[in-house]
Formats: sequence, structure tokens, C-alpha cells
Amino acid sequence: MFRLDQVRIIATLRRIAHADTVDAFVVSIDIAPWQSFDERSVLDLLARVPVEMGQQTLWSLRVSRNHEGVGPERSEARTEIRLDLVAPTADAVAGLERLTTLMQDLSALAPASNRRLTREEAVEAARDLVALVWEGASGSPLAISDEEHHSEPHRWTLGLVGADHTRFRVDIGAVAGDPHTAHLRRRVAAEVSDSVGTEA
Repeated sequence: MFRLDQVRIIATLRRIAHADTVDAFVVSIDIAPWQSFDERSVLDLLARVPVEMGQQTLWSLRVSRNHEGVGPERSEARTEIRLDLVAPTADAVAGLERLTTLMQDLSALAPASNRRLTREEAVEAARDLVALVWEGASGSPLAISDEEHHSEPHRWTLGLVGADHTRFRVDIGAVAGDPHTAHLRRRVAAEVSDSVGTEA
């Protein structure tokens, strides 16, 4: 039986009235050899979110597992848990608050890190996170439109733009500067041009 090395929890939220704007939260948890992971408890927490948001919220909850390696000794086992939500604007506001609180709770499962995140590491991580959440965004390099290094050594906010002018905002260390957490927002070109000076 293979031990679990890493768990990624992804939650996305799309508003029905603004279908081209999507928020996403990511928590990555490295599992030490002596640790166990209570997957059922995490699934129960995630499944409560659409119930608390309202009856008009559409949702799906998926679990995928991947195990790969080189030879019989070097291998890694990963689990990805993904919750996708689509809701009316009023329910989405409550859902965004609920997901923020939930990610704060889940981040406590990740080991603390004292290592400073460099700019190069932050840029690479931001691009990797966008590709992780939105598979279609991995086809071409994302250019950096703006960046900010916060007072927390692990926290970076980066703006990325694709060849089709889709924009991404990636806040690494979104939960208390924890580098295992991130908040992303995607806005396609039409949505950006229709809402200049506003925040969806």
C-alpha cells in the first residue's frame, strides 16, 4: 500500500450573472510519512458549502488520485479534491465568504514554512496555479502585468495575462501569508472591458 504524499484542495466559484469571472482557492498539503489524512472530514466540510449557500447553487465535488514514479522506490502519490460552484450573485457573495473561512481552516493542516519565497518562485508558482485550476490556460506562456510583494515573506500578488487577453490575479499566501494557500481570479477580455474600474 502506497502512502499519500500530497493533497491539493481546489474550490472554484462562478457567478451566473458574470459567467466569465471565476474565483478559485487552492490549499496544498504535504503529508509527512508519519501523518495520516482524514479525507472524509474534508469532503464533509466541502459538501456543506453549497448547502449553506442556497438552493439555486449548482455544484460538483470530485476526487482524483495519481501515483507516479521512477522505478520501485522513487514514487509520489497525490490526491486532488475539487469543489466547483455556480451560483446567483447574492448566493455567490455568501459563498465567497464561506470559502475564505473554510480555506483558513484547511490551511491549518499544512505544515508551517519559514522559507522566504523569491520572486522567481512566486512567478513560477502563479503560472503553475493558473494551469492547475484552468487546464486551458496552460497552452501559452502567461505574461506578468503587475506584481506586489507583501510584508509577509511568502505573500505575493501577481497579475498575469494570456495571449487571448484573459487576465488572472493570483494571491499566493492568501491565508495569513501561508505559501500553501492561494486565491485566484480569472476574468476574460470581454468581462474586463465591460467592468473597467469595478471589481466583480
